[in-house]
Amino acid sequence: SLVAAPVAVANGVTTRYVGPGGGTGGCLTPTYGTIADAVSAASTGGTIHTCADTYNLTAPVTIGQALLTFEGDGAATTMVDGGSAHGLFASSGDAMALSFSGLTLRNARYGHVAGDFGGAIDADAATSPSRTASSPSRPLPRTPAPARSSATGTT
Repeated sequence: SLVAAPVAVANGVTTRYVGPGGGTGGCLTPTYGTIADAVSAASTGGTIHTCADTYNLTAPVTIGQALLTFEGDGAATTMVDGGSAHGLFASSGDAMALSFSGLTLRNARYGHVAGDFGGAIDADAATSPSRTASSPSRPLPRTPAPARSSATGTT
């Protein structure tokens, strides 16, 4: 009997498929049931393909690979949700060449302070001085608009 490969390889890049149920490959029968499991199995340079669904994370997914691509079936149909309780992805080293497309990252929370939202991708643990990712996206303080002067004059 034939055994389906657990991942797809094209142009030397290994793609790991994530979706409900788990199976043997592709979005019809994805190999991984969670994003975290696919990331744990991935090698540097790999791709995590997240099939259309909503993924409610109970903790941030830790990424240790230096280069990893995340792709989804489309931002309207592939959601990664933190439930407003935590961030979505956290680096555990120099995981700075990360790419995300075709996904909606929503309801992420950085830190444990009320109102401290944002931070879908936490790059604080990265140690590379040449990293291109920014620190967690905390809301920037508002800068007051310059005072308007009203000109009242007489003619």
